[in-house]
Amino acid sequence: LPISVFRRLSVLAYLASIALLVAVAYFGETGMGAQRWISIGPLRVQPSEMMKVALVMMLAWYYSELPVERTSQPVWVLVPIILTLIPVVLVIRQPDLGTAVLILAGGAVMMFIAGVAWQYFAAGALLVTAGIATVFLSRGTSYQLLAEYQYRRIETFINPASDPLGAGYHITQSKIAIGSGGISGRGFMEGTQSRLNYLPEKHTDFIFTTLVEEFGITGGGILAGAYGLIVVFCVMSALTNQDRFASLLTLGIATTFFLYFAINMTMVMGLAPVVAGQVHWQQQPLAAATHEIVKEGISFVPQGRRVFTHLTIEENLEMGCLYLNDKSEKARRLDSVMGLFPVLHQKRRDLASQMSGGQQQMLALGRGLMADPQVLLLDEPTLGLAPIIVTEVFEKVAEISEKFQTTIMVVEHNIKGVLDIVDRAYVLDMGRVVFEGTPDRVRETDILTEVFLGKVSYDEEEA
Repeated sequence: LPISVFRRLSVLAYLASIALLVAVAYFGETGMGAQRWISIGPLRVQPSEMMKVALVMMLAWYYSELPVERTSQPVWVLVPIILTLIPVVLVIRQPDLGTAVLILAGGAVMMFIAGVAWQYFAAGALLVTAGIATVFLSRGTSYQLLAEYQYRRIETFINPASDPLGAGYHITQSKIAIGSGGISGRGFMEGTQSRLNYLPEKHTDFIFTTLVEEFGITGGGILAGAYGLIVVFCVMSALTNQDRFASLLTLGIATTFFLYFAINMTMVMGLAPVVAGQVHWQQQPLAAATHEIVKEGISFVPQGRRVFTHLTIEENLEMGCLYLNDKSEKARRLDSVMGLFPVLHQKRRDLASQMSGGQQQMLALGRGLMADPQVLLLDEPTLGLAPIIVTEVFEKVAEISEKFQTTIMVVEHNIKGVLDIVDRAYVLDMGRVVFEGTPDRVRETDILTEVFLGKVSYDEEEA
């Protein structure tokens, strides 16, 4: 496309991105703790990503129209600052601090390459330094500026070993994966950390880690070199281009691209803090360490039972409240669980390896209850079980809810069975809630057919 097309679309692209960011605040979809996406017909877009390019286009157009001698005059410096801060504020409110910082950095770089005087950047650096100092000095005061988990992220970045099973877990696993790749890697699809799901978001945020584990530092270096060549070619093109708009646009896009891959690579290697959100429980940030989550009243029964086969049934149950030192309370919970599952009481001295699959699932449920949870999370509790055992498991889940007054959240593909025991159902498609309502509403709609089979229509007579 001719560069004139991009020039004409610059203002429109910026205004459209701003409009979409505003729309996200009112009509956006929430996912992973943030409201960042919006659906436009069949498309689901994240306007903050569009804004990274739209802002570069807008500032390139602005400086191409502005006489060079006015570039550093205060009134004309204020305009690009406002144009940058508007999307930054909108993105922070989603919240998405990482993307907001990238947009801010992109705007600052565009001002720099356009020729804004260095004194403005020196003043900005002083303000940033003062702001950072204020943030740290505010910790523990009535005007604390960051959430406690965000301070822990910074501490973990400085010393990941300070919380290896909590806030430092992800970066520690990433470093292990990179280290295990060595020079030539473990081979395609042979990475242990990625294949065994020790890495979070291995297909997106930690995809570079996955690549290095499988292809080694050689593969990672080749990819980084290819990225570097793209940036170099963009810079060379910008330096030789006689069109000011085209030159600024090329440099701006190259910078945005560089920030994207450089920050991701440094994060997964532990050279920059990992950006993440926080789950809140009872209006407080949930602890990162698993044993602390259990203490808070949330228990998890994983898919595939995952019992300790070399331990007895009673020892397996006690693992569910390992943190508990009160022997009388532990005994009370054991009696309560074994009363619910008589087969566990009958075989309490037997090894878990001697139990059938259905009995092991009962043991996994009992172990989850030993924490006396307020919320019990069940992941595919009927997976791989015989139909008669599936019915028994669902009956036990309903009994647990009634007897223990425990809120239960079930992820289950046995739709017919689970709809008979739940109060509310959510249908997910690729991690996004596409429908919610009572079990009767789910049964009355075609949403399950559309999600799992596509929008199928057929003639019943022909069928």
